Amino acid sequence: VSGSFMDWKILTGKQLFRLPNAETFSAVTITVSKVFPGEKAWGSLAEIEAFDSDGKNVLLSMPQLTVRKTPAETMRSYNRIQASDSTRPVFMTLTGSFHPKFYKRRALPAYEYPEYGKATDVLGYDIYPIFGWNKPEWIHLTHEATDMLVKMTVNRPVYVWIETSRGGQYTGPLKRQHKVTPLHIRAEVWMSICRGATAIGYFTHRWKPSYQQFGVPENNRKALRKINNQITRLTPDILAKPSIRKVKITNQDHVKLDVMAKERNGILSIFSVNYDEQLKSADAIIHVQGLMAGTEISVVDENRSILAKQGHFIDEFAPLAVHIYQITGNSD
Repeated sequence: VSGSFMDWKILTGKQLFRLPNAETFSAVTITVSKVFPGEKAWGSLAEIEAFDSDGKNVLLSMPQLTVRKTPAETMRSYNRIQASDSTRPVFMTLTGSFHPKFYKRRALPAYEYPEYGKATDVLGYDIYPIFGWNKPEWIHLTHEATDMLVKMTVNRPVYVWIETSRGGQYTGPLKRQHKVTPLHIRAEVWMSICRGATAIGYFTHRWKPSYQQFGVPENNRKALRKINNQITRLTPDILAKPSIRKVKITNQDHVKLDVMAKERNGILSIFSVNYDEQLKSADAIIHVQGLMAGTEISVVDENRSILAKQGHFIDEFAPLAVHIYQITGNSD
């Protein structure tokens, strides 16, 4: 079958082409015959279906996903870059398809994803639970995916792209899109850091109500400045060696909490986040090996301190809360 089914129009969503007569196909070829200049000079094709007169899908070859570049092809590209200029690090961003949540969108067996980590100097990923999927209840995926990527890399730094606004092009009308708040941004940043990310990037583009490369609302801009200032001040502690003291966080309500403990110049820094997607609060117990009762624990940037009990201290975690603690000396 050749020729055009219909006059050219700019269309989105599901399109229907009615054939005048029943046809038998052995292959379907789709050719881009013309590209119009403008802001969105790109397009995409999703699932193709074929229905008989009864409305039954009779397409025998189901849609298949293919990788844009296999790990082997990516390694060849990396080697060419290194041969040309080995002084600059190579960064590579993966989609979140290595996470089990997206196994249906995965074009590559899960066991092959670590091979990508060998073909770059710095490896990152993006998921954007709210901006990309309009699902705030998926916010915990940032925590899980970072953990997975750090574990699958081979001595490579890991970075994470963090969403900063709504206005996505694939998530329906703007009025139905959930807002990305400062609370979401800060929680996702510290979920990533607590799981081993050592760099953060921010995705600032938006498509609705109009396209902007930097479409971050003012309240989120203020939050970004505050988050970045705090990270900058704490970078030596974030990148310090893991503490030899055992530190863990527990609670009686099974709320998802995480901690990372680092030690530098006699100061134990504990970074913690509530990443529970059900937005539960928790009274958390932070267990610290050798912590003596009565030790004063500073809560960074919160203008308060906590007195320790023997071997632990207690603090409240609101939904998506982040707390950073520092303890100076005083262990038995």
